[in-house]
Amino acid sequence: MKKFFLKFSIFLAVIGVPFGIFNELYKNTNYWKSTNEVYELKNHPDQISLLNLGNSHEMSALRYEKYYQGISNNFATSSQPFYYSYQVLRNVKGSISDGAVVLIPISYFDWYYDWRELFTKIKTYNNRYYSFLTPSQMYNYEFDTHIECGIFPLLTAKGNVKYIFHDTRLPDIEAENLTRFMDGGAGHAEDVAEYKYNSWMDDVMELGEGKDRIYKENRRDLVKLIEYCYSEGYRPVLLCTPVTSLLNQRFSESFLQDFDEKAQEVCSLFPNLLFLDYSKDVGFTENLQYYADSDHMNSLGGDMYTKKVLNDLADAGVIGKEMLKEECVR
Repeated sequence: MKKFFLKFSIFLAVIGVPFGIFNELYKNTNYWKSTNEVYELKNHPDQISLLNLGNSHEMSALRYEKYYQGISNNFATSSQPFYYSYQVLRNVKGSISDGAVVLIPISYFDWYYDWRELFTKIKTYNNRYYSFLTPSQMYNYEFDTHIECGIFPLLTAKGNVKYIFHDTRLPDIEAENLTRFMDGGAGHAEDVAEYKYNSWMDDVMELGEGKDRIYKENRRDLVKLIEYCYSEGYRPVLLCTPVTSLLNQRFSESFLQDFDEKAQEVCSLFPNLLFLDYSKDVGFTENLQYYADSDHMNSLGGDMYTKKVLNDLADAGVIGKEMLKEECVR
């Protein structure tokens, strides 16, 4: 037994302690904190009075810093479903002020978003949440993955260990992005919109026999998210961020009508729920210079969109007009 403890002590001294030190150093790098687009979800201010959830559309389109007087944060990340928006919001409860405004986006694909299938195929989407959510909040929790992705990421860091010594800069979610959707020409823009449409229809949504089940699951998660906001004293606002007309026109009238009807059904459950629907706002859908691709705004579009959203929130009495910076006032 003494020999065992001696060997164990030597192991800790030679391997265990250095590994633990380097693991903590790696976890404190800007690279690891921001990998997989979750920096804002893990590292955020306190006393937040305005925030948004959502996916990559809102991640690129909502830019509060220049226009909002209060403390805000963008909790969107690529392909984030209602389920994880709910878990993210629960996770940051201690950093949100009483009466905070919570923007809850819905995208065209959200009702039939088969995210569980997608997250099983592309494990990175699910694994990114291990670094800051609890096991009970995780979909399809796996202990081994938790160890690798959440507790000891150094185990799978490989060449990324270099960032301990030469770190990246902190990400700037509101950085200027002047990419223009139309720079590649009309034919390029059409191709990009067609590709995104086919991707959503074939790879993101379940539109076959399982569509009703997927819809019910997603609707349940959205309703649960809204109910949670009210129970915590937050002010939820439903939001639909616009995409380009080139993408819009590829969806059938029946698909768009179904999207609208399902949104209104949820709104009918909450009489005081404000729904800011910009899906058909030609001021955005027709201005292709606002977009980096068929459905993601560049910084120019994001600035214009953020100002529109903030002014509409103020006009509706959701936020005070005094919370708008001079650059935002109409």
